[in-house]
Amino acid sequence: MMICLVIVGCVNFVLVKALYDAFGTRGAFFANQGVNLLYIIYGGMFLGWKVLTTNEIDAEMRSFPQSKFFGLSILDAFGTFFTAMGATFTPLALQQILNQSLIPLCMLFSFFFLKTRFRSLAILGAVLIFAGAAIVVLGSVENNSSSEHFRWYAACIYFLSNVPMALSAVYKEIAFNDQTVDVWYLCFWVSLYQFLISFMFVPLLGIPFISGSAHPPPLSDLPQQVSVFCLFLLFCHVVFAVRVAW
Repeated sequence: MMICLVIVGCVNFVLVKALYDAFGTRGAFFANQGVNLLYIIYGGMFLGWKVLTTNEIDAEMRSFPQSKFFGLSILDAFGTFFTAMGATFTPLALQQILNQSLIPLCMLFSFFFLKTRFRSLAILGAVLIFAGAAIVVLGSVENNSSSEHFRWYAACIYFLSNVPMALSAVYKEIAFNDQTVDVWYLCFWVSLYQFLISFMFVPLLGIPFISGSAHPPPLSDLPQQVSVFCLFLLFCHVVFAVRVAW
């Protein structure tokens, strides 16, 4: 299972990079929302099957506070938003190095919020990871300053995605410490809230550099882009449903 996890994880990172490269800076946000919507649709279908055919989603689990799902979705929404905004102009190899900085950030937030204490070797390892990532990023800025596929501000935005993701990991330890929640039940509600919350980030797409571009689209064009995105997703899912039915 661990070998499968590593292989699937590597393929996932490559496909995510290819996805955001294909959509570009103007479409990265909507591609991210499309992924969230698919989590809702397909995860909801499987969750519905479990509710109708099993007793795993019992009354106690349904009474779990929705506020905890909502809090988790806010952090995940920020994390995926920063990832989408920085992925296009952050090379894949550099993304993997920046992803490793999630480890020292998780340790840092665990220290403050969970009162976790770490051994000296663990702290040294975290410092080395963070320092290595910083050295590689600075070297990339110096060597690729004129590259069409690298932007220093995009790498910074991509790195920022690790902050809410690390907070999300710590939040899960706090929120789900005394109760077990079915993973499909958890993913469905978090994905639903995350999808809705992420639309609040649309005005940020008009701010230079936030969208991963020094020349973002004007805010007046964003409502039209949202409308086209919704129609495109509706068309894709209708075609998919027809093909499955056929």
